[in-house]
Amino acid sequence: MRSYTNKKGSVVEVTDLHLDTAVRIKQELQKASPSMKCSWAQHKKMMEQEGFRDSENSEGYRQLIKNYQRSIGELPSLPTYAEMVTGSQIESIKEAVGEMAFQKREVQNEARKLGKIKRDVVDKTLLIDEITIAIKNVLSNMNFKEILNHHFSPVPNYGNTRLVAVISDWHIGAEVDIEGNQFNLNIAVRRISDYMNQIYAMAKLRKVYRIDVVFCGDAVENPYMRTNQAHSTEFALGEQIAICGELIIDMLLKLSKHFFVTYRGFAGNHDRLIPNKNEVIHGDTALVPINRMIKKVIEASRIENLQYHECKEYSATLLDVNGRNFYFEHGDRLKKADEGKIHDKSSKDNVTYHVFCYGHLHHYFIKEIAVDRFEVRCGSIKGSDDFSETIGVGSAPSQLAFIVTDVGDIETYRIRVH
Repeated sequence: MRSYTNKKGSVVEVTDLHLDTAVRIKQELQKASPSMKCSWAQHKKMMEQEGFRDSENSEGYRQLIKNYQRSIGELPSLPTYAEMVTGSQIESIKEAVGEMAFQKREVQNEARKLGKIKRDVVDKTLLIDEITIAIKNVLSNMNFKEILNHHFSPVPNYGNTRLVAVISDWHIGAEVDIEGNQFNLNIAVRRISDYMNQIYAMAKLRKVYRIDVVFCGDAVENPYMRTNQAHSTEFALGEQIAICGELIIDMLLKLSKHFFVTYRGFAGNHDRLIPNKNEVIHGDTALVPINRMIKKVIEASRIENLQYHECKEYSATLLDVNGRNFYFEHGDRLKKADEGKIHDKSSKDNVTYHVFCYGHLHHYFIKEIAVDRFEVRCGSIKGSDDFSETIGVGSAPSQLAFIVTDVGDIETYRIRVH
């Protein structure tokens, strides 16, 4: 009998029949998926339909099934199990695969009628309801009594040194399980906390008074980015949005206990509710409800040293940071080989930008383009995935921070997160 450690830290033993069933369901879900990935959330539901309520959507359980599958080399030949599989008696597999095939066929038929899928990829009314309910659940669980008792205690003997905290490409809701990297919500929360702790320590060490937080897009994974893979994300888009908003709020509240904090955030390509960037409608991004959620909490908390700043949907600026100017965008519209980004943007805005910062590629990069003027790319807390490994740009999970001294010297820090 084998076992795994569940999310609560308890050891759960499972039977051989459980393992055999779990492997078969995993393989059927992989066959039904265009990406050959198993949706572990769907896997858990199907296991429960088969009467196994001791499975879960966690890294420990996934590794258990993976290791067992490797150990048997092929499907087991136990008579009871062979009879069940040969006779196609696993009703949950038939139901799920049939449902997926029906949905795929329905999308194909709609595509023939309309020519292309636009806003009807999801029912807008249902999506809005989903987001509203998820956000209400998060807000109702917040301890506003504690928030309203907030006390600002700046670091002693602080100076004029500034810190710019750049967060990008969180992809909340994504699941990754490749050699050398795993990613899910639990891992995302841990890495975000690690980043916050590192910049918190850096700010205290450098006697910083003000931290400017900038979110550079791809807050969520968004199951509707690729409609034929919608079932492969960890949970629904509404939950992704609400959880991301909660995580950012938690970061801002903790930092604001000892620092003056500002927040700016804009969307990336995964945040668009219509994936095609040429068909985007104003306000149709996941960052709109996320930012409104953050803004409402900041306003309700009345924390004077915590400020929300509006910015454009797909970019932001941070001007006169001890004489230095920053421009931020997500990066999906940029040409990688174009080294004139900072000059072109400076000319267009009539502002001398000293830092042109973006994300999107999940791969840290810095280059001095001119004297004290830099192009900087922020990494992702997601780290490497199947796609990045395929194109040879794998990267460890990281985020970004800038220190700008009182005389305007810019120090760039790649913050490795674990």
